[in-house]
Amino acid sequence: LSAIGDFTEQLHAMEDGSVDYITKPIKPSDLADKVEAFLDPSKRQAMDRDTHAKTGKLRAIVDIMHRDRD
Repeated sequence: LSAIGDFTEQLHAMEDGSVDYITKPIKPSDLADKVEAFLDPSKRQAMDRDTHAKTGKLRAIVDIMHRDRD
């Protein structure tokens, strides 16, 4: 859970092994749903696939941001 919504920071967290990256503000019910999914083995595989997909999308966004800056 972070107050930092920067795509580069999100990418670093995901590449460092975070399962999810949640920015503030967040509704308590949304956080509870994510924790429940993390703890439920049957939902964990889907969460792992989502994490892989999110990391790829974040990497693409960060690459575009860096390319546009140069």
